[in-house]
Amino acid sequence: MKINKLFDDTEYCIVPYKPTARKVAQECGRSIQKQVTTLCHLVTLTNKFQQPILQAYTGTPPDIIRAVPRTKENERNTTCGHFYIEDAKIERYWNNLPKYERQLSQFKALIAPNLSCTEQMPLEAKRWNVFRNKLMAAWLQSRGISVIPDVMWWKNADMDWCLDGIPRHSVIAINSTGLRRNENSKQIWLEGYKQAVEILKPTMILRYGAKQSGEYEQISRYYPNDNQLLAQERRNGYGW
Repeated sequence: MKINKLFDDTEYCIVPYKPTARKVAQECGRSIQKQVTTLCHLVTLTNKFQQPILQAYTGTPPDIIRAVPRTKENERNTTCGHFYIEDAKIERYWNNLPKYERQLSQFKALIAPNLSCTEQMPLEAKRWNVFRNKLMAAWLQSRGISVIPDVMWWKNADMDWCLDGIPRHSVIAINSTGLRRNENSKQIWLEGYKQAVEILKPTMILRYGAKQSGEYEQISRYYPNDNQLLAQERRNGYGW
């Protein structure tokens, strides 16, 4: 059993089990419990919190990022897909990952799924969503798909838990949509953001959503909110 390290003090082991995509689909289709168990056997988990381990993304930051469901097939090989979309749409992928493997493999790269963690959600619901985000991302990486880790947190979050499984010295993605003009939410976001940067020491941060005061702009690349652009185009009578 090969032992490597995620962080300086976190050991983990490589799981050699590599079933076919059809076998994965059969196993995942039986129940949520079976699905989680199957996917966890296909990725590597940390010892500390049993979180899926994501590999570092060291490629070139993408020029274009676009919501996965709205990217046309002939555009995928030049586009980095993102999941900054409604949870209901992400759930479709979660419910049958093998079904979408071909579609997702056509993208130049993907930003990891981003099921939400809103203040109104119970703690365990937030933790469940973050766990699933990591699990989907780690499984996609296990299938040879380039995935950029996405980092999430919430008010009074245990950042050790939130960042467990996220690689250091990697390109990472961080979303700030939904903060609007709520100063309390902005402060919570900024506190988590600074902790994440201090711990992970990313080589580049792909930023989706409005720029916030106090960010590390010198290592950030900002992308337009294509959800807002789509809404504007629809109001103007055209769009996807």
